[in-house]
Amino acid sequence: MHRQQLPTVSVIINTLNRASYLANTLAALKLQRYANFEVIVVNGPSEDGTDAILAAFGDTIRVARCDIANLSASRNIGLGLACGEIVAFLDDDAIPEPTWLEALVRPFEDPQVGAAGGFIRDHTGVGFQVRVVTCDRTGRLETFMSERSANLDQRPGADRVLSATGANVAFRRDLIVELGGFDENYRYLLEETDLNFRIMDAGYRNVAVPQAEVHHKYAPSHIRNAARVPQSLYAISRSTYYFALRHGTGHVDPALIEKRLARFRRDRSRDIALLAREGHIDLARKASLITDLVQGEADGRAAAARLPLTPLTPPVAAPMVFRPSRLRVDGERLRICLLSQQYTAGPMGGIGNWTQTLAEGLAAEGHEISVIADAAPGHGESVDFERGVFVHRLTHRRTISPSRLKLPSAVRHLEGRSVRCFDEAMRIHSLRGLDLVSGPIWDLEPFACLTSGLLPTAVSLHTTYGLARPHKPDWQAGDVIQQTMLDEVVAAERWILANAPFLLSNSSPIINDLEQVYKLPGLLGPRATLVPHGVPDRRSQSPMPPNNDGRVTAVFIGRLEPRKGADALLAAAPLLLDAVPNLDLVLVGQDVPIDASGATLRQRFLAKAEPETVARVTFCGNVPADELRAWYERADFILAPSRYESFGLVYVEAMMHGKAVIAGAQGGGADIVLPGETGLLVNPDDMEDFIDAMVQLALSPHDRERMGRGGRKRYEDHFSVAAMVSGVEAAFAQWIHTLRSFDRPFACLRT
Repeated sequence: MHRQQLPTVSVIINTLNRASYLANTLAALKLQRYANFEVIVVNGPSEDGTDAILAAFGDTIRVARCDIANLSASRNIGLGLACGEIVAFLDDDAIPEPTWLEALVRPFEDPQVGAAGGFIRDHTGVGFQVRVVTCDRTGRLETFMSERSANLDQRPGADRVLSATGANVAFRRDLIVELGGFDENYRYLLEETDLNFRIMDAGYRNVAVPQAEVHHKYAPSHIRNAARVPQSLYAISRSTYYFALRHGTGHVDPALIEKRLARFRRDRSRDIALLAREGHIDLARKASLITDLVQGEADGRAAAARLPLTPLTPPVAAPMVFRPSRLRVDGERLRICLLSQQYTAGPMGGIGNWTQTLAEGLAAEGHEISVIADAAPGHGESVDFERGVFVHRLTHRRTISPSRLKLPSAVRHLEGRSVRCFDEAMRIHSLRGLDLVSGPIWDLEPFACLTSGLLPTAVSLHTTYGLARPHKPDWQAGDVIQQTMLDEVVAAERWILANAPFLLSNSSPIINDLEQVYKLPGLLGPRATLVPHGVPDRRSQSPMPPNNDGRVTAVFIGRLEPRKGADALLAAAPLLLDAVPNLDLVLVGQDVPIDASGATLRQRFLAKAEPETVARVTFCGNVPADELRAWYERADFILAPSRYESFGLVYVEAMMHGKAVIAGAQGGGADIVLPGETGLLVNPDDMEDFIDAMVQLALSPHDRERMGRGGRKRYEDHFSVAAMVSGVEAAFAQWIHTLRSFDRPFACLRT
């Protein structure tokens, strides 16, 4: 439907001291598929930098001020500014699904609908905080799975009403203005339910909309802290008493009203006592909460006793013309789901870093990007909205394969994770719709998506088990069971390579190497699109100063394993350090076992090397991202003599930092590093050649500076994030176009 044919909608956000949450909520609104809405933010007496956040959004939103901490008053200010036919309220700590407004507005096609409330996921983004809630005239709430199961009779004067939650609710604007807007006696809590009753009593319906989902992060506030311990009960107590007397009187036996209120008072008193007993609040806070409870009761009763009720003053619309917000990203969007075991939860390897950079880059271009990753150890499943990306983090649990093509039992654990990714991708499709799933071949991540036949799936090419195996002595030394498992993984990798409709390659050598290792001559190139990896430009973000003491620092970056050439470097260290007396070696990367005994390269080196050699070699282990960047900056040159890299992000990161790099000549190194211009290529198994290269850079500041400049220029020209995102975006768009041209396209594609 054309924008002019869509009902106009005013999205109103009422905020108080939640600057960081508010920024994320506004960012999520950019992805709304519904085109005809404006955004109004009413800022309470915030003191946390909310004004600066709002200023950053400029004229893409409209901003108003409420000088008191009264949610109903704040809502009425927003209502007075609203120019839309429908007003949709969204909490400042709620993340709407891209389909939120589309679904929430649809029921208003029925002129008898006065309000619509969507479903609300809890702070995890997985479970539900609210589906359907009903409320009787004394304020007693009941929860249901669906509106049908609630069995509501919403005729005027009925005892129960569908109770919408202000985190996710829409109203017909003219109707609630006619009804007087929000009753400002409700400073917090039940103000929406009060309005739901008035809507019903006026002859209109309140409806539930399961498809209109938001994720409610349940942020701390002046009412509760981050641990959800109450900071004040005054507004809750006042609203509870006022509501029961306001709506119960004349409809419900007064004795029953008082019985329900007595239960509320008793339950809250028990809660306070329990919080104190378990140490969540001190005696002063306990006394304060009890005072809040008593004073709220007194003030709520007094407000309800002012009969007749003071008429509510209908908000008056400002003399403004509705203009759709420029916050929303217009244009055709790709709906992509990326698979990656790692994503922002702690130190990440190359695939995790690449996925995060790509996801955020595509999101910045306005595309709808979802990522399926592993939850951190000890954490549950979650869905978060991070830098424009929906991140779904999964735990491992038993699943049933969606395909008749099952993996052998020896690698069923990899299939299990792949199936979990498929299950979540299908759930994402049911919420948002997907054009394409893309997963890395490592650990067979896209296997279930490919074999299901239900999701169009691309495979990104990285180092595989088959490519890594010759360079993993511990793998080669494994027992029969381990060798069988490796054989079966390699066989499954071959199936993926032979059957994936689309391949995303980061370098030319990996295509040739995969065709050779998996005996698929000429079969990968026609299905592969070449897009080199890009890395963010973080050159100036290091706290460590460069060397100025006459010493030279060579920094190795990568896991301490033979494939990365760490064994060759440590074997060469005595001769190298003897040849260059002012050279120091630093190794930054994770220690990994290299044989069945569990021994590491560091342990072996420290056990055998002379003390004077050990004194000039520093092992840093796995370090946080900011410390890693600092070592790049501090290095005089970078060492990454891998025996094989499908691409080699470390080479690009070195060039981004303007550092000369010594790289392995096999795999991606030959594509990225220009010998003599941006660094040197070596065979780590040729010790003489390897040592000569390191000595050359250690002794020649001129070569280091010249190659560093050349590397920086090559990075800017070929390996920037913008270039990578543009290339992948074009590849995804082309593949999706190709799929849509089929007579029987995949079921999940939009047509």
